Amino acid sequence: MYITDNTRYGQAMHHREAHRTGFDPYLLLVALAPLLTGFAIIFAPFGLDQSIHATIGDGLREGLLPYRDVYNVKPPLTTLVHWMAIVLFGHEMHAIRLLDMLLLSASSLLLALMLRRLGRPRLEGYIAPFCLCIFYYTNTYWHTAQTDGWGLYCIILSTYLLSRAWTLPDGASPDRYFMAAGALVAAAFFFKYTVAALGLIFFAPLFDRDVRNGPGLRNLGVFLAGGIAAGVALFTVMALTGMLTPYLEIQLYVLGYTELSGEGGSLIDYGYKVLARAPELFYFILFGSFFWLRDVLLGARSTFYGLVLLSFVGGLISNYAQGKAFAYHGLPLLMSYAMIAAFGITRLAAGLQLMLKSKWIHVVVAVALVIWVASFSYMWKSNQLALKRIADYGGITREFLDYNYRTYKMPYGFNTHDTRDFIAEVKELSEPDDELFVFGFTTDVYWHYGVPPRYRYTYSWPFMTHYYDGRYDDDLRQRLLEKPPENFVVAKHDAASHTTGLPDDSDDTLAKMPWLTAYVENNYTKVIETKRFELWRLKTSP
Repeated sequence: MYITDNTRYGQAMHHREAHRTGFDPYLLLVALAPLLTGFAIIFAPFGLDQSIHATIGDGLREGLLPYRDVYNVKPPLTTLVHWMAIVLFGHEMHAIRLLDMLLLSASSLLLALMLRRLGRPRLEGYIAPFCLCIFYYTNTYWHTAQTDGWGLYCIILSTYLLSRAWTLPDGASPDRYFMAAGALVAAAFFFKYTVAALGLIFFAPLFDRDVRNGPGLRNLGVFLAGGIAAGVALFTVMALTGMLTPYLEIQLYVLGYTELSGEGGSLIDYGYKVLARAPELFYFILFGSFFWLRDVLLGARSTFYGLVLLSFVGGLISNYAQGKAFAYHGLPLLMSYAMIAAFGITRLAAGLQLMLKSKWIHVVVAVALVIWVASFSYMWKSNQLALKRIADYGGITREFLDYNYRTYKMPYGFNTHDTRDFIAEVKELSEPDDELFVFGFTTDVYWHYGVPPRYRYTYSWPFMTHYYDGRYDDDLRQRLLEKPPENFVVAKHDAASHTTGLPDDSDDTLAKMPWLTAYVENNYTKVIETKRFELWRLKTSP
């Protein structure tokens, strides 16, 4: 019933492992796949998005709620992940990398278990998680530990739960699995709205001639009920804590951002950008796609074939709907890419096994191919270099971290190296309890100074947009007048026209706000000016 590959190659590899029991030591290797493929990324600095949401998460750690107390444009679960990272691993830039790696490790295990439950060959189930991690870490520090990836992790867990429902024995109720799977799709939605398009995976059994608990109306109703229940629960918590109304207001305001163009182009670009740093990896995806299409044309039908197609379509919709084609927007595609690449590698290994009639040749070939795939990854040389630097510094020391951060090339408008140097000067002029307000896009100023954004507006973005209508002026004015911060920082050269629709940086925006300019000039003295920042100190402070 669960043989999903009815070609002679598939029969040669298949071991009918849908209900295999007992401890599998190879799953330990699968769990280590993120560490083995992306070790060096742990020691990477923040990108722009990581700095913004780590700062908001730091505010939550001090009791400042998103939307109500701290301005946040992202859906709510992003802040929760950053808060968890800080709680678990401390106020460090590598905290979010460590948590992201743990989440990817869990997702890798679930992907392997899901493929096994769908009756895929053992080898394919081991290879797919490695392909997932290799593809994921092909992206740079800027495009990993991102909301789209966390949405994907929810989808992988949802898919595993669906596979449990699809393969239950006769008479067993699948309702709890369908409901939980729907709740996980809702969780993906509250990381990035568009990732919910991968909910299409519910319909994967339509490609199977003989499957239990398929996508009938009743099961669809239970699946949707799980998602709706999760959404209602989250909105209830937000309403009770005063977050819901400002959240809805901000989301409506952010709609103007969706009108701005990004790096998008043809539909191919939306499927390609996530692996653009290592285009050779697409050969493995195309190789697997050839055999997938061949099997389907020859009449092969199974839930697996439907899952590959629908997860790809859902990931592509998620990326295309955002209209930007940034690399990290393509992360939801990686489950389908990993499955199809592993499918192709396993098929090649099976063919060699049949030709050479060797019991272990397919394993040797498959492992060699996975290592070859990894060699194209962005992280291949980075991992080796990180290990060398750790040895040179005698371990993962603060000196190693500081040096390693500075080896990353960063865009001029967001450069955490400049920020850290600037903050070192600010601290020399400040008292430990001095408050800070930053009018800039670079929220890592708060992070490195060591305080959350207590004046609500995490960054200057809402004031910089081409459609800003003055709605936040009175609120910001009142907050600044009630308790003037001892340090007022103005950022320069941080224009982000792809998110604001204007060429202005924060300094230019300040000049267009007469009330705020007058507030700064009347109450503060400029004491530091660098190429990217100005520090104004409160005149009444020592």
